[in-house]
Amino acid sequence: MYLEHVETVYGEEFSFTTLDIPPIIVTGEVTYIRPLYAQCSATFTSQGGSDITERGVCWSTAENPTTSDHTTRSTFGSGPSLPYNLSVLEPLTTYYVRAYAINGAV
Repeated sequence: MYLEHVETVYGEEFSFTTLDIPPIIVTGEVTYIRPLYAQCSATFTSQGGSDITERGVCWSTAENPTTSDHTTRSTFGSGPSLPYNLSVLEPLTTYYVRAYAINGAV
């Protein structure tokens, strides 16, 4: 009787890190519209996979504003929905606004 010697052989090891989950946010309606001022709310329905470190709204006269444009931000707040003041506006000008949040995923 012949006994076969069995050996376990392993391939090269690789490591990876899973991605964080981004927060879920909803831009609210713009209210209190005045010539130089307006207000926009933002609702944060989920902070994602890690704590939100900054949240707010950004606006611009160009579509798809980013945090490189005008921003009103908050690093605190206990409620999921917060009002944000948009200032330094020009009369009779169209603006685009959207909420943003930053956590470990962004």
